Amino acid sequence: LPSNMLRSMLSLRSSMLAASSMSSLSGGGVVVGVVRPFSASASASAAAAEGSGSPPPSKKVSAPIKMFDLDGRYATALYQAAASQNKLDAVKRDFESLVQAAKGSPTFTGFCMDPVMSRDKKTLAISSLAADFKVDNVTANFLKVLAENGRLNSIFTISERFEEQVNASSGTFVVKVTSASEVAPDGLAALEKIVKENYVDANAKVKLDVTVDESIMGGFKLQIGERMIDKSVATKLNQLEQALHKM
Repeated sequence: LPSNMLRSMLSLRSSMLAASSMSSLSGGGVVVGVVRPFSASASASAAAAEGSGSPPPSKKVSAPIKMFDLDGRYATALYQAAASQNKLDAVKRDFESLVQAAKGSPTFTGFCMDPVMSRDKKTLAISSLAADFKVDNVTANFLKVLAENGRLNSIFTISERFEEQVNASSGTFVVKVTSASEVAPDGLAALEKIVKENYVDANAKVKLDVTVDESIMGGFKLQIGERMIDKSVATKLNQLEQALHKM
């Protein structure tokens, strides 16, 4: 990892201690920002515009994939905020670097997952880390929103969902494939053909992300954005068992 990333990770504990000290000096609670009623799109868009030097966009950017789960909604809001300012590439690089460094740092992972540390302290610490990384304003303010809303524990999943949106915007769809065993090259080609013929545009680029799970017993599962296509043997057996119980 680049030395500046390592220094940032090593200084995280100092940032957290500094946050605690600042909290004490302010009388027990640092008011960084009011935690707003949740609206991922509104929160991320407002945070991205804040401090960016430019007004919020007049036209809303549509995300290429509809995501309805909470992490997906945050990822969609980040995509819209970055795309509206033509900063998709910069924000994508920021998150790739951050996640890469974080995966090698138990300190950072523990910080994100810590259920005890207050949101105010996490906001101060993540803001310090963002400054060390010299990330784009969109990235920095989005990280602040996650801390304020108590969602830093989902940062890795949100980053993955954001990458799905960015890939789809360039015509590349990441399809998560679950198989009972390793899939041979000809099998992958057949799966790609099935996906293009039935689930995405025939001219789209498809990237298969394969995971082996013996518990599905056979067949496969496909996940494209929010859509799940389950053709596993285990599911078919469960459905058969349920049908027999109703007889």
